Amino acid sequence: MSAWHRIPQDDSRIVTERYRTTPEPKALKQVTVITFGSPITHVYQRYFPLLYKPFSEKPHMVDLSRDSRIRWINVYRIDDFVGTYIENSIPDFPINVPVPAGGHTNYWSADVMKVLFEHPEMQDVLIALQHNRPTRSEGAPTQPVA
Repeated sequence: MSAWHRIPQDDSRIVTERYRTTPEPKALKQVTVITFGSPITHVYQRYFPLLYKPFSEKPHMVDLSRDSRIRWINVYRIDDFVGTYIENSIPDFPINVPVPAGGHTNYWSADVMKVLFEHPEMQDVLIALQHNRPTRSEGAPTQPVA
């Protein structure tokens, strides 16, 4: 079954580390990491270049980018003063999706979600989630969860 997990920006490295250290990564079906306003390129790599090297210089990131089960979508605003697009030292990893202006706040707004969910890379994710949705007999809520 698929599950959504929200991981704080600074802890997104946990996903890659867990994948790298999993004894049997073949059991992994699909992982989609979605970041919003990521400061990786414009803060971390700029001010801490020894700790945050370009992805093409990190063998585990190159491996992740080549694995078809791994997808990373970075949603950004052009006017976000903390984080914007992530420079692609590895082609199409991550996939950068620009959304309407609004600074570094309110990435969960309807206008942002509309752009994200209409993006072609999200279509496979939405289809997979739809097919893996739990039924009521599997414990799905009978009423919307607030």
